[in-house]
Order: sequence, then structure tokens, then C-alpha cells
Amino acid sequence: MFVLTDMTDVVKVPPWMFNLKLNEAVEQELNKKFANKVVHKLGLCIALYDISKLEDSHVFPGDGSSHTKVHFRCVVFRPFMDEVVVGKIRSSSKEGVYVSLGFFDDILIPSDSLQHPSRFDVTQQQRGPAAPIHLAAADDEHVNCGRRLRHADSSVGSNFSLRGGAALC
Repeated sequence: MFVLTDMTDVVKVPPWMFNLKLNEAVEQELNKKFANKVVHKLGLCIALYDISKLEDSHVFPGDGSSHTKVHFRCVVFRPFMDEVVVGKIRSSSKEGVYVSLGFFDDILIPSDSLQHPSRFDVTQQQRGPAAPIHLAAADDEHVNCGRRLRHADSSVGSNFSLRGGAALC
């Protein structure tokens, strides 16, 4: 679920941060750029883990900032295939179920990835985002907001997404 990923980036350190040590300034800028952000085909970057290497810094004409190529590792949330992910239901719609994992709230499990048979109860839609989704299992239950949900899928990476539609993995 959580992996350490090697990354490389050119970090721009503005002049007002020159009073800090280079490592501290670069660390702050990397966390600002990557922490709690989704990187395409990588996953959700939780935080900077460590800085492996700082290359030479350059100051370009017309720009007072220093630019440093940095090799670093980030802690990344990336569920693997067949992994069971446990979260709480935040809301449901025809698109699917929005789930909170505690550290991240905007995960969408598309309706076609839910247990079959399941359907969104349109008659309950006037209740707003808390409308239940109907899972026609043996006990014929409605699943409401706040309830814990366990989800596993053989193609988990493509079945979790953000509200904006960008794939999480």
C-alpha cells in the first residue's frame, strides 16, 4: 500500500530562503510541491522521506532563484493488485462510492467496480450526497455514509480515482 519511490526533480529555491541551509530549503520546496499530491502513474505522494543527492545549483539571468537538481525518495500510497483497502463511505452517486481512508478523502470507487449486483438508489437521491447505495447481497442491505467499506479488485490501480478524474495509480 505504501512504497518508497526514487524521484528526481529540479527544485527552485527563491532568494528569501537563502538564509536557510540548502537541504532545509530544498526539503521545504519538495514537500510544498509533492506532499498530498497525486503524481501521474506513480500514486499519492504522502511526504518526502529523504534526499539522496543534491547536484550543483545554478542561478539564471533575470531569475534570482537557485535551481538545484535533487535526487530524493517519497512515501507514496499505491495499492497493489488484489489488496484489500478499508475506508469509510463519504458519499455515493451514480458514478460510484466516495471513500475516505483517513489520510486521504477523495477516492472514488466506480460503480462498475463495486460488488455485484449493486446499484445507486435514485429514490434516495433527494437526501443529497449521503444517499445510500444498494448492495443486493444475501441480506439485501443499503450501505450508508460513515459505514466502513472493504474493497479489493484485481485491477485496483485503475479502479481508484480522484474526484477530478485523474487515476490514482
